[in-house]
Amino acid sequence: MTPRTLLGLAVAVLATACAGDAPTTPDDSFDPAVVKHPRAYRMSGEAIAHSTDGRTAECALDLIFELNEKVGKHRDYVEYTGGHGGDVARSVTDATGAGFGFSAFVGGAITMRRYRTGALEILIPINETTDVPFYRLMARWEGNRTRGRNFEGSWQCGPLQLDEGGYRDLDIVADGHWRLTPQ
Repeated sequence: MTPRTLLGLAVAVLATACAGDAPTTPDDSFDPAVVKHPRAYRMSGEAIAHSTDGRTAECALDLIFELNEKVGKHRDYVEYTGGHGGDVARSVTDATGAGFGFSAFVGGAITMRRYRTGALEILIPINETTDVPFYRLMARWEGNRTRGRNFEGSWQCGPLQLDEGGYRDLDIVADGHWRLTPQ
């Protein structure tokens, strides 16, 4: 190679390295040790708890998280913004099976952080603003990479703070497990 070719190659490598400071798409990686993220993930999960008075609380979720932009890279993690949408559900039944069920279609902005350690954090800011434990406990998701681009973690499904018309859901917090898979 001629000196001019080497200089051109060096400039191209340097320009490529410096281009990583601007926000980029979720498919760009900042470090080879960190697995790249797909643009979309599906989160599914279940939770269940039994109270001492015979009631059972069961929860389920089926959410899609879409990453729109890489907004920052820090020493230990990369941060993305995007949106989410999907279904969340909770039922509370007594020992005879009578009770009620609730489901909602939810959506809004998210922040996702992926850490060099393989940990993942998803923040849903709108859920931090409510007094209802059902939603507030879904404001922050923490998990770990299991294999490839899959993640999993534990979660708690809180009560709806409902006590009217014979429907009571004030005190049972259900523990559960979630899985996050690329779409």
